[in-house]
Amino acid sequence: MSWPPPRPTEDTGPTRPWDPEHPLDSKLKEDSEQLLYIVVDEIIEEWIGLSVSVWPVADPEGRLRFLDPEGPVEISTRMKAAQNFLLAAPIARETSPAERLRVGASFAARVKGQNARSVLESLRERAGLGEARVDELSDLFENPVDLTEKGRLIARLAYYGAILPAVRKEVVEDSE
Repeated sequence: MSWPPPRPTEDTGPTRPWDPEHPLDSKLKEDSEQLLYIVVDEIIEEWIGLSVSVWPVADPEGRLRFLDPEGPVEISTRMKAAQNFLLAAPIARETSPAERLRVGASFAARVKGQNARSVLESLRERAGLGEARVDELSDLFENPVDLTEKGRLIARLAYYGAILPAVRKEVVEDSE
């Protein structure tokens, strides 16, 4: 086995589309076939790099899985284009634009006119071995939703779950 382990190529058990329960957009789970998960990956002067993935699913324990064997696609755009598009996203609490658009910020966005996987595949072909440049995010995506707060919580839970030692079965049984 290699490290990190290979990405899953298919569902590894029963899953459901992830529902981040965003207070300003309750249809994210329903629209999962149209959604992409976008993370701000880097910011360099007037350019911003975004990592774009399929919408995650949740397993029976609530852990998120990105079921795409090829992984995310890297796209780049000008900071102004990213600000115009991503900062239009509804948020649950007031934050400054600089705080909202920083490395690690995450968003959901619906694709225009197609399903998310076909748009992701098109971006992957454009990117080749590098990244795809997108001048206007609004040409491909619409209705962004800021998921940064929920995304950071899920990432922390995954991190702590990965670094904490496993609890022996006897300990769990004794605590019940």
